[in-house]
Amino acid sequence: MKTSSITRAGARVAVVGATAVALMIGTSGLAGADDTTSVSATLTSTAAPASAARKAPYITKIASNDVVVSSKAAQKVTTAFNFRSVPAGTASARSNISRGGKVLTVSTYGSTSRGSFTYRPAYGRGAFVVGPTTFYDAAGQRLAGDDARATFHVRSDSRGKLKISSTGSSKRAKANVRIWSTAKGRYVSAKRVRLQVLSGGSWTTKKTIKLNAKGTGYYSFRSSTAKKYRIVLKTTATVAGAKTSGLRI
Repeated sequence: MKTSSITRAGARVAVVGATAVALMIGTSGLAGADDTTSVSATLTSTAAPASAARKAPYITKIASNDVVVSSKAAQKVTTAFNFRSVPAGTASARSNISRGGKVLTVSTYGSTSRGSFTYRPAYGRGAFVVGPTTFYDAAGQRLAGDDARATFHVRSDSRGKLKISSTGSSKRAKANVRIWSTAKGRYVSAKRVRLQVLSGGSWTTKKTIKLNAKGTGYYSFRSSTAKKYRIVLKTTATVAGAKTSGLRI
């Protein structure tokens, strides 16, 4: 019998686009994302002749890193934006964070175009939107707004494994996969997972296995030759995709 554990594929997000007009430009990864790059710049505006002053939109690109939830704990999430210019006197900015048209919280920026907000499991999962953004002066007075928006996702983490036993040409696959439920505050059954076989250099789905309430499912089949098998959990708007390594049996 051979066993393989499931692993989640990393997701990337980035703030890309035009060069920012600023006093400082730096490149670094968004917190919580692998090899992610973003442009960060100070929010200090420079004096310019009235005829050369830029007008809205100020922001050329905005983004937030995706969130993977695996516990009841709150998470700090990084957002960032590129901009052509900012309103004169800008000292800070705030971007709305919403889901289904309802504003849940705001991402706050200090002196740079990299900000953050706190994600709480009560916000749920799925597609979220960062933006629009409002600029403020040092006294906290609103200066102007920008309607730039971008979608990011909050998805459930997953854990699981695949076991395959063999007796002659008879084989039996046992899959156990569970995902984190923000509503229940624990891991629950993933309901179904795909068993794939490596054939002709590519992975093809052999069977979609239904899982019981404990996240366990079985599939028996026959094969006279040794092949590689794996289970795959599909990425959706609410679940982070994952897969096991291939088991040859």
